[in-house]
Amino acid sequence: MAVRAMLGATPRRLVEQLVTESVAVSLAGGLVGLGLACASVRPLVALSPVELIPAFQDVRVDAPVLLFTFALATLSGVLFGLAPALAAARSDLFAVTRQAGAGRATGGPGRRRLQRALVVGQVAVALVLLVSAGLLLRSFVNLRAARFGFDPQGVLAVRVLFNGEKLPTARDRVAFLDRLLERLRAVPGVTTAEAILNLPVGDPKSTTRFTVQGRDPLAAGEEVSVASDSLVSPGYFRALRIPLLAGRELTDADRADAPPVVIVNRAMARRYWPGESPLGRRVKVGDAGEAAPWLTVVGVVGDVRDAGITTPPGATCYRPYRQDDLRAASLVLHARSGAPAALGPAVRRAVREVDRDQPVYTVDTLSERLAKAMARQRFSAVLIGLFGGLGLLLATAGIYGVLSDAVAKRRHELGLRLVLGARPRQVLGLVVQEGLLLTVAGLALGLAGVLSLTRLITSLLYRVSPTDPATLVGVSLLIAGVALAATLASAAPAVRVDPVRAIRSG
Repeated sequence: MAVRAMLGATPRRLVEQLVTESVAVSLAGGLVGLGLACASVRPLVALSPVELIPAFQDVRVDAPVLLFTFALATLSGVLFGLAPALAAARSDLFAVTRQAGAGRATGGPGRRRLQRALVVGQVAVALVLLVSAGLLLRSFVNLRAARFGFDPQGVLAVRVLFNGEKLPTARDRVAFLDRLLERLRAVPGVTTAEAILNLPVGDPKSTTRFTVQGRDPLAAGEEVSVASDSLVSPGYFRALRIPLLAGRELTDADRADAPPVVIVNRAMARRYWPGESPLGRRVKVGDAGEAAPWLTVVGVVGDVRDAGITTPPGATCYRPYRQDDLRAASLVLHARSGAPAALGPAVRRAVREVDRDQPVYTVDTLSERLAKAMARQRFSAVLIGLFGGLGLLLATAGIYGVLSDAVAKRRHELGLRLVLGARPRQVLGLVVQEGLLLTVAGLALGLAGVLSLTRLITSLLYRVSPTDPATLVGVSLLIAGVALAATLASAAPAVRVDPVRAIRSG
């Protein structure tokens, strides 16, 4: 640049040339980015949870994306090429030519500091992203291994909405559901068919107030509510393998003309009858006040995570559907062959045979519902993991580039050290030390960012702390190992310096 200026090139011409080169490199990077986007958009859309991000299914690389990429690449090229171009245009021509002739580095300390600061920042960002991805991955693994209180294997779930005109009364709806369950149990391949108001996963849960006989909730200063109030058929707990811990299950004798009963879960029993048996105790459910009947607790079952897969089970009660007004129902069918999805067409035909005016809303397996419930954690882990991998790649390239540049500009110094008796291992250590210092500084900055930013994903974590030591140490060692490899690769030319040639060039 100095020679060009001495031969008559104006500062403006130098700036235009350097900015043009920067924009060309930036546009090339933009094309590579578009290629990666086109290759990855389909897998990412397939992994995205449709229920949480419906619009994500329409994501594609279209004209607005192309224009945005072109504008961003051009702007990046101009911004990051303008500063060094202006610095080159304002340089002292004679000082620059003297330094170049002496073989010494022409970059000032300000430039080197900026390079090192960028590398430290890249390492820090890579650490934050990879730690976040590691936490989400561990959380997802914990979810896959978690016990939700029921067994989804081999269970088909069917949602039926009752036609109010055809079934205007509670008695009509109970009679229809009785006929439907009897017909479904006769379908080949079905071992049992039961009903519940809302499924334990994927369906909204209703919270209702309740009163425990002989207990003053106001005096205890607690909220009088349950996490869920479900209406079920007698064999529901056996169908989903929910364990009976005490008392009895519901039976066909628990009809509208029989004494009202209720089954509670373990969490409700422990909260409202700690250290004693809830069997025979009575509760009122709903907001009917004095008009609400007292329900006798006849059984205690295991806890089910029906308020959310990452939410601890709350107090839940189960009542016979024949003793209340059931306006919709979810059916659970246990498949004999273990392939419940194959029962879908037969189930739809069975519903039409009983009453073709009652619509079937959804048909899917409980395993599919659980997978959808965990889709948010899986998608977040994959997405942040990809960003973390790209961040690590950028940090590696930054370390390699900065140290390679430093080795090239210290060629004369390194050759002189070898002539004066320094061993190649000592020369290599000088470069490795600089790379490790940059890495350690980036890891320290990244750990500070982890402590402040990973708490933002706490709601996505399950049985793992946002500051999990194993994840922090593992990711830090991974980044340190990759950075060391990049440092050694960039430092290799330092031990291959020809001392005589390096000194003559100086």
